[in-house]
Formats: sequence, C-alpha cells, structure tokens
Amino acid sequence: MERPLKKRILDKLALHLGVPLIYALFKVIGWTLRFKEFVPTDTLWNDVREKGTRYVFAFWHGDCMPMSYEASRMVNPFARMYMMASQSRDGELMARFLTLNHFHVVRGSSSRGGARALLEMLHTLQPGDFAGLAVDAPRGPRHQVNKPGILYLGQRSGRPVVPVASRLDRKWVLKSWDRMEIPKPFACVEVHYGEPIVVSSDATEEQIEALRLRLEQSLRELKNEQPV
Repeated sequence: MERPLKKRILDKLALHLGVPLIYALFKVIGWTLRFKEFVPTDTLWNDVREKGTRYVFAFWHGDCMPMSYEASRMVNPFARMYMMASQSRDGELMARFLTLNHFHVVRGSSSRGGARALLEMLHTLQPGDFAGLAVDAPRGPRHQVNKPGILYLGQRSGRPVVPVASRLDRKWVLKSWDRMEIPKPFACVEVHYGEPIVVSSDATEEQIEALRLRLEQSLRELKNEQPV
C-alpha cells in the first residue's frame, strides 16, 4: 500500500536534506576526535600494507558511526570498503550516509534480501577490497550474531573475519533498538580489534555455528560487556 503523501515528502526531505546535514556534522566532529587502536598483534595492519591482506570486518549496529570514522581513516585512503545497509526506509538513509562517506553500499539484511545482498557483495568484491557488516539483525536482538552470513562471506571470499568494537569516553546514545552511539566533539575513540577468524573452505555447519558463537563472544568482550 502506498504511503501517505506527507510521509513520502518527509522521507524525501530526510534523504536529500537531513542526511547531508548529518554528514556535514559528522565531518566536523570527526576533525576533533582522538583515536586509539588496540589490535591483538602488530601484523593486522602490517599485513594489509605489506602483503595486501584484506578482511571482512564484523561490528554491532550501535557502533556504525564510530566504525564509519575508523574505516574512513584506516581503509578508504587506499582501498574500497563495501558496507551493507538494510532495505528498510532507515536503511535507505544509512545507505545515503555511507555513500557520502565514499563507501560502496549493497542493500540487504538478514531479514530482507540478505542472501542476495551477500551474493552481490561476494561477486562485486575485488582482490583489493574490504567489506564490513553489522552482524546483529536490523531489528534486534541487540548484540547477538543471529545469522552466520558474514562467516560464509569470509569463507567464500577467502578473507578472515575480524571482530571490531568501539568504546567512547564522551557520546550521545540514541533511544533506538541498537542504542546507537555517536561521539561527542573531542571524544576519545578506542577501536578494539579481535583475533581474525579464518573460515576454512570445507567447514561444516557445526563448525560454522561454533565460529558464530566465537564471533559473538569476541564482540561482546571487545565492547567490554560481561561475558555470557
């Protein structure tokens, strides 16, 4: 059923005026932030620079804003970064924001078009590209890896899956299901990388499930949540 005209107009205004304004604010705040990277070994980024290693980064939906800053700093200067945005109206706004940030966006989620989007990302990725996915479903539950899609992407692309989470000392927290965190000006952004997860080409469903649980636990620990 077609949406009312007023709502369609508001959606267009949000997409073409609201998102660019948010992007401009994003850039201004970004100039004030201080970043600290915490990696399990020095080889994570050295392998990127010296060996051309590429990764699939896994993170929570609520960390999308800090992860956008981090990817703009660490990835976009020398490689393409593919991100996934849902097919919902909110996903359309996120896709617009990511495109303004020079990310390459594939539309889909675990609940709508996910398999197609993963296949599109897999077929589009070039040897020098990175990929990033928020791994808790677009409607929750929050901080749960509900589907193993990112592990299959890592398996089929030959890229290790790297969990990554942010911690902010000053932030706004939205009242959304994912409790999205937005850094305040002059915040310190700690970016915590986990051990890369390599999915073998002959991994069984049981092994994939074990890796899904490992990924979820790693992300919780990197976010400094209580282990479950």
